[in-house]
Amino acid sequence: MPPIELFEVFKGKEFFLFGDFNAKHSSWSCKSTNTSGVAISNWIKESGFEGIFPSTATSKRSDAVIDFAVGHSAEGWTTEVVNIGTSDHYPILYSSPFLTEKHVDFRKTNWTIFTFFLKCVFQYWNAFVYNIDAQAFFILFSKFLKALWDRVSTYETVLKYRPLWPPYLVSLAKQGNSMR
Repeated sequence: MPPIELFEVFKGKEFFLFGDFNAKHSSWSCKSTNTSGVAISNWIKESGFEGIFPSTATSKRSDAVIDFAVGHSAEGWTTEVVNIGTSDHYPILYSSPFLTEKHVDFRKTNWTIFTFFLKCVFQYWNAFVYNIDAQAFFILFSKFLKALWDRVSTYETVLKYRPLWPPYLVSLAKQGNSMR
């Protein structure tokens, strides 16, 4: 299944998908357009979903916005491209319109056990892949990974939400942006 067809799974659902799409299109301020950009742009128009696009380039190698989000609504979202890092893409700070509750349950996964179990069953899956068609294997293996992830995870109540970046790093990144 081509990756663009994976979007069909989300039709009629509320979702946000963030990532490095490597898709260029003039409707999100790129100077050129590529095949992926045309496909995503057409899908956005046909499905009624919306893109959340930064206003400046996210690629260090070109003036293109290739990192963005797609979701059921772009209302209230803001983006800021941060001019730091060693990757060939600039990091993006997304601010959402959502409020978190005072007590929130977050999934906590024991990645050590997850990895250990994958190593234990690797030979089985590696042999199995040759005995089944690719699409059926992909579906079955995806369900297995989801089940394993659920099994090695717990939900814990968090009293205070902490963003991925500590406030001093966000402040430092914004300072660097204002100096450009």
